[in-house]
Amino acid sequence: MKKCKSIAGLLVCVAMLYSGCVNAGSYVTKEYELPTETVTLTPENINLEDYRIQEGAMFSIGELINIKGMILESVCFYDKNNLVTIFLNEEGTRLDAYMFSLENGSLSWLGTIENLTHIEGIYSSYSIVSVEPLVIMDEYTNSMWVVKDKMVQQKITLDLANVHSIAIGNNKAYYTHVGNDSIESIDFSSGQVDTICTGLEEYSHSINKVTQVSSDGKYLYALGTNKLSVTDTTFAIDLEQKKIVSEVCGIFECYNSDSYMYSLTKETQKYTIHQRTYDNYTDVTVGEFVPYSYFEYFIIDDDIAITEENDGGIYTFIYYDLTEMKRVKSTNLDVHSLFMYKYSAACNFSYCSINEEFGYNSDRNMLVYMVRTDEGFSDVFLWDIENATKDGAALSGTDYTEEMDIQHINEIDYDELSDLVHAIYTQYGVAIYMGANVPTGFTDFTAAREENLAAMTNSVNAVYEVLQCYPADFFEFFTEDDYLKGINVYLVGNITPTSEGYLNNPMGFANISSGYQVITININYGNDIKETLAHEISHAIYERIEYEELNTQTDYFDETKWQSLNPTDFSYHDAYIDSNGKDITLNDNGEYTSKKYVDEASLADIYFVDDYSKTFLTEDLARLMQYGMFCEDEPFMKSAKIKAKLNYYYSVIRLVWDSEDWPAKTDWESKISN
Repeated sequence: MKKCKSIAGLLVCVAMLYSGCVNAGSYVTKEYELPTETVTLTPENINLEDYRIQEGAMFSIGELINIKGMILESVCFYDKNNLVTIFLNEEGTRLDAYMFSLENGSLSWLGTIENLTHIEGIYSSYSIVSVEPLVIMDEYTNSMWVVKDKMVQQKITLDLANVHSIAIGNNKAYYTHVGNDSIESIDFSSGQVDTICTGLEEYSHSINKVTQVSSDGKYLYALGTNKLSVTDTTFAIDLEQKKIVSEVCGIFECYNSDSYMYSLTKETQKYTIHQRTYDNYTDVTVGEFVPYSYFEYFIIDDDIAITEENDGGIYTFIYYDLTEMKRVKSTNLDVHSLFMYKYSAACNFSYCSINEEFGYNSDRNMLVYMVRTDEGFSDVFLWDIENATKDGAALSGTDYTEEMDIQHINEIDYDELSDLVHAIYTQYGVAIYMGANVPTGFTDFTAAREENLAAMTNSVNAVYEVLQCYPADFFEFFTEDDYLKGINVYLVGNITPTSEGYLNNPMGFANISSGYQVITININYGNDIKETLAHEISHAIYERIEYEELNTQTDYFDETKWQSLNPTDFSYHDAYIDSNGKDITLNDNGEYTSKKYVDEASLADIYFVDDYSKTFLTEDLARLMQYGMFCEDEPFMKSAKIKAKLNYYYSVIRLVWDSEDWPAKTDWESKISN
């Protein structure tokens, strides 16, 4: 499917897409003019099915939640059958809070906040941060109003210039001060201020920021530094004992359920899950998954995680089953495009709530979601996760592949292999996926899954043997913060190209996808797995060399020097396929390759392993390294021309890698024949 290239085109595409499923006549516009003095409403039974806009999943109920002259500011679940909503008047001076019933469609007044200060040119940012009691917060001023019995009981304003971070939980706001390690809390009901820790008493720790209160209210998560190890650290603070009870190395944004701690490293956009023990959190990562794109919200329950992800203004909800550790459902509806289709206006922003836990209701297994335009139009969507489409289609319209799924090293269906796979990951940082856990769609290829246990066992052992040929820290260079997140090796069946210019069913390929160096190996080739892996790792090496050259403005690999090691006037084909769609190497006659080897007298004319080496410079390098590591006994590998090329390539690798602690000769260097 072709992507729309403009907003106008997008609207046309959306209109075409939804013309069969959005019936304007099925919506009933309801405008309420509700006096804040009374909650007397005439209940009207509603059927959510009338507001369904996607088979089995999405409902649009914004036209039920509509008060004349008021702008919807925030919406969240109160319980299974009710939503809490807050509205701002057009002058920006008054907020009204209402309960909306999903059973009968009625709005019931909860209270009013008056005499608000409207700042010209700044969007309001009022959000619900607690529902029991109802607490509404203005993020621009750090002001919070506590509403109970339809009256404002407390107004709490934290010093905007002095407060560095705020976390909500236990009917309290926990906050840190600028330039001060102390953490304080203020009780919503009483207004009482309490000191959690001063920072002066914890000489070994420095606290900078609070992020989240655990769902059971026992722990407060904070970010800072362990002064003894001088490392960035995430702390779990026991709120009853008022002391740090657990640490996890690294600065995370923390999200919590009763069983796990979910952490996000912003630099890599990677979520990490830590197992919870009886009284703290172990420093054991039990799994991780990488979101498709920049995320907006992260909502958790004991067994599920939901992310709202934003890719260029197109939003996708993704639902992860944490029991199975896999992505199982996602919307296939672009609610933002639907909203633009209905109102012919671009969306200004969207959210569930500043306190993400209220956006999801576990009893209904449903998410509530709001969008709004600059013109003040609002809509509210309910996502019925239980009945959502299970095909994993991404909302952005881009091709979805299972590379976007949870990256979990122990998600192997064959118990006898899991320990070895985990050991390989621990030792080298290289993640291996096979069987049902591999993707089938890649950038330029599709791959069949191979689930034969014997074949997979042989393949994993082959991978392990190859990795042992590299220096101990070699693969760490692929996980640098400014480069990639790591290496994923996919062990698959037959490979089919989906783009022009590639040979059919190659032994393997290497590319960069979703922030990972991907190496895919066709294990049906059996005994060639080790050679193929060494070949594809060479491609990954050259990618890293090119990155370092660009990053440092240094020409590590001198192509002029390389060309001098080839026959005079030789040039690579820079193609795999000729103009007739045939293998371009069929046009070669083996000149300068091992095919011309007769005896040692002919070695002087051998520059290449085979004709395939002449397709691209990178294939020449990969073929040389493949044979240099695993076929070094081939007679033609004694060629002085081949040895010169290998020596030069290996010298460049040493220049780019931090090779100071490497052995005098690596495994591959020691195999160059003398």
